[in-house]
Amino acid sequence: MSKPPPPTLEFIRRRALYEIAEVGSDEFIPVIVSMIVNDYHSERINFKIKSTLPFMNSQPVISEINKQITPATMVHFESSKEELLKAAAYNEKKLKALNDTILDKSKSDKSRIGEITMMRAYRYHQTVPAMITIVKDKGNSEAVKMAALEALSWFPAPGSATRS
Repeated sequence: MSKPPPPTLEFIRRRALYEIAEVGSDEFIPVIVSMIVNDYHSERINFKIKSTLPFMNSQPVISEINKQITPATMVHFESSKEELLKAAAYNEKKLKALNDTILDKSKSDKSRIGEITMMRAYRYHQTVPAMITIVKDKGNSEAVKMAALEALSWFPAPGSATRS
């Protein structure tokens, strides 16, 4: 009887990407970009990478893409690098607009709360400073401040294990 092949550990790599997105730390960006280069053959990993990148800070992502993805390393398809750079630039604009909306007191509370409560499911770490500002600002309604506090409670504390 022959031995079964070793496990691919794809599930573990996908879970690692999930946890990286939860934490959102820039220290993981080189690992993510390395997975783009070295794990391109796995559709599930590629999908998870694309859904993880928006939760990372755009400028370090762009810098690392330019550093690691070169003609020598990007053998699978040429448009990948441009698509990744375009997505990172779009994400940066999207998050600026999101921060602007949640901080804009001229917008309705309903509009601001809608954007803030989205952070419970989509933990854009880039919005944390804006939400802290909202909570501290006495000019915001109690409903907006409470929504910001609730959303912040869904983010893992720095250095802590994430929720499972």
